[in-house]
Amino acid sequence: MKKLYFLAISLFYFGIGVCHAQTAYVSSETANTVTVINVTTGAVIDTIFLGTSHPYGVSVSADGAYVYVTTQVNNSVTVISTATNKVLDTIPAGTFPGGIVVSLDGTRVYVASQTDNKVYIINTATSKVIANVKVGAFPLGVGVTPDGTMAYVACAHVNKVSVINTATNMVIDSIPVGSFPFGVCVTPDGKTVYVTNSADSTVSVINEATNIVSGKIYVGHHPRGIQVSPDGSKAYVTNLVDGTVSVINTTTNLVTNTITVGSNPNGISVTPDGTKVYVANDASNSVSIINALTNIVVSTVNVSKQPEAIGNFISTYPTVTTGITSLKGESNISVYPNPCNGVFAIEVKSEKLKVKSIEVYNMLGEEVYSHLLVQSETIIDLSGQANGIYVYRIINVNGDEIKTGKLVKE
Repeated sequence: MKKLYFLAISLFYFGIGVCHAQTAYVSSETANTVTVINVTTGAVIDTIFLGTSHPYGVSVSADGAYVYVTTQVNNSVTVISTATNKVLDTIPAGTFPGGIVVSLDGTRVYVASQTDNKVYIINTATSKVIANVKVGAFPLGVGVTPDGTMAYVACAHVNKVSVINTATNMVIDSIPVGSFPFGVCVTPDGKTVYVTNSADSTVSVINEATNIVSGKIYVGHHPRGIQVSPDGSKAYVTNLVDGTVSVINTTTNLVTNTITVGSNPNGISVTPDGTKVYVANDASNSVSIINALTNIVVSTVNVSKQPEAIGNFISTYPTVTTGITSLKGESNISVYPNPCNGVFAIEVKSEKLKVKSIEVYNMLGEEVYSHLLVQSETIIDLSGQANGIYVYRIINVNGDEIKTGKLVKE
């Protein structure tokens, strides 16, 4: 119940007028567009033009507010607001950037720069590159552990995965895998890293605790994209040459199904409820929608030319289609400093609001803080929580919600 309520207040904060279900953002390389698909209906609801940029990798922030797209010709990352489907920013990030991932707490974006053999790290609060890390030759896919402590980078020309300690931004390990590693995905529990090896048609299974390959799974020809279901029970792999998707049971690490999709499937993403799998078919100019319960393609959506969408391209929460909703009492309540290191102050400027309490939730919908407001200024102490985005909810004596907002701990 808490999580459902958290979802509601998150949507209110991000400005709900009318909202869709989850949306998919599919980059099309030669069309220079991002196609926006309503995941509930499977209908195309928008097309975002990015100039002559060759968009490739995609990653949606955990709060569903932003989409980050690598644009290879522009050597940059394009930031799109899901509220408006408009470009907010363009951030230079190496040369010919490919794979991209946003950390679960939303504070960092990791970008694989293919031709200068680096990973660029972006601070999302400032939209600035704060570090670049030298990795193995020709980095492609990138994955980050749920706790944000490690980043795994597939380095295709050396057949290894570079491991970055995100606290120090230094490579701490280099793991031999298969031939031409391409896609990377970390399981939701953070215990396993899956890497597709495009040239030998395998998936390497890495134990995150030891950084040792614990197994090898044979899939279709030239595997590319990989994503794990939200419950961690399945991994889905696109096989470029075969035009198929391999379904892996993550308990046994065996392929349980092979699903025929469009031509040259590349990017793949799973809906937050785990019921659908979206596949970007490069040569078919389409997206196949798979029913995850039956492993059957239930729909095909035509999109712009050469869809790639390498990464997680489906938004976690419903997105906004109309303007920002004004919040009651906003001008009389201040929270500062924000962002900060975890100790926020909340000031209530009017007794007429009759504020009673504040609740704070993490991005999983779990209540992490609550306090009765008995003074005009109160401290919100999140110093014991992980860095990331939190949502606060302020309640009056009648039990009515009078303000919600976002706290950023960094």
